[in-house]
Amino acid sequence: MMPKRSWTGACLALSAGLLLVSGCSRKPKTQIDAQKCVGTWLEVTDREDPGFPGRYVPPEETPEQIRRLTIRPDGTFELVLCKPDGTPIEGQQARGVWKAEGSKLVFEVQENQLPEDQRARVPQFTREPVQIETQAGAVVRLRMVDEAGDLVIMKPEG
Repeated sequence: MMPKRSWTGACLALSAGLLLVSGCSRKPKTQIDAQKCVGTWLEVTDREDPGFPGRYVPPEETPEQIRRLTIRPDGTFELVLCKPDGTPIEGQQARGVWKAEGSKLVFEVQENQLPEDQRARVPQFTREPVQIETQAGAVVRLRMVDEAGDLVIMKPEG
């Protein structure tokens, strides 16, 4: 028979070993369904929009330019700067390709014709759109992170 102290030590060692082994096993990464991101998205500027996460502070004023992001099923994208009413601004766009990487859609800019002070407004990555329940009904929002590291909330165009 094992002494009481050794028995307790053996149990603790076994428990620690099981925790270590279970901690090393990884859950499989969730793969993004890229087709859910395909479409045209407009930057949201309404401070009351339900797509803004609780700790996110939306812009104080409506910006002079908003982004329109088109994600195509062929693996390409285009970002166009627009007036707040959605009218494109001539010659202010960026184009490139996207690919699914784990739970993200990652963008690679290949052509950037944005003004110098706007170049970091291109997309870096996004995740699948989220559906948010509101009193007026469900809304869908895409949360995109740009090259400057800013969170950009986008809604489907139309």
